[in-house]
Amino acid sequence: MRLNTSIISPNDPHELLFAGTDIRFTKNGGFAGEANIFLLEDVAIKFGKNVSLTFFVQNPKDQSPTYAIFDCDGFKELHVSGKLTFDKDLIPLAGCIPGGLLLSIARCHFI
Repeated sequence: MRLNTSIISPNDPHELLFAGTDIRFTKNGGFAGEANIFLLEDVAIKFGKNVSLTFFVQNPKDQSPTYAIFDCDGFKELHVSGKLTFDKDLIPLAGCIPGGLLLSIARCHFI
């Protein structure tokens, strides 16, 4: 069986859309074992004018996915693959990239 769900922030109009296949149910209608659902599209969310968080379907650095795991007892864990970006006005950077151009943002990839 296929399962679709979304996470909606009360402070932001973006939705994180998840879907999973091969979701197993018991005869009584509960979940049988663990179920994994995966993020369907990359989503970028701004936090003010200086910070943004991008959730990746698959991280471009190592292909790790964003997914959630749950079972009959409910939510178990959320594995997030993404990028956190800070504007230079928030975190001043020391140094230049090759060619003498001043860096304008700081980025952090995480899994």
